[in-house]
Amino acid sequence: MLTAEEVEADCPPTDLPWRVLRVMTGKELAVNVQLVQDGYETEVLTRDVKVRQRWGAPGRETTMAPRPLFPGYILLRCGEEERRKIIYGFSNVIDFLRFGYFQATVSPDEVMRSRMMLAAKVAVSPRQIDRGQKVRVKYGSLTGLTGEFIREKGEGLIVVSM
Repeated sequence: MLTAEEVEADCPPTDLPWRVLRVMTGKELAVNVQLVQDGYETEVLTRDVKVRQRWGAPGRETTMAPRPLFPGYILLRCGEEERRKIIYGFSNVIDFLRFGYFQATVSPDEVMRSRMMLAAKVAVSPRQIDRGQKVRVKYGSLTGLTGEFIREKGEGLIVVSM
């Protein structure tokens, strides 16, 4: 189980904002590797999903593989002057996420809560929850977070409002 202190230890204090970088879908992990090698602080929120092997394996066995929680997006900590270098200097980068003329930023608290949510791997029993029902985490490191139950796919999947 991950504590808030352990998550915060991974985030060195800095005044640079977290920005949302749009990349080509399916290229999130490759772009992330390039950015980290250049010294940028990044975050690709991933979860392990079952993936069926296409060919070569008898019976098309399944394996667990990391998949982005938000396909096509990377959280990136950078200054205003570095934006152009990132957009034009890396392949598979589209642009930074904007709302009109304003760039989207994410607070450090939201990044920390997202890390805690993914690290906790909270199990849900879908038999007790109806689709669309509002839920609140009562125990554990995610106590107090609320969300909406979406569907059952082997195990419960919850969208958490932060």
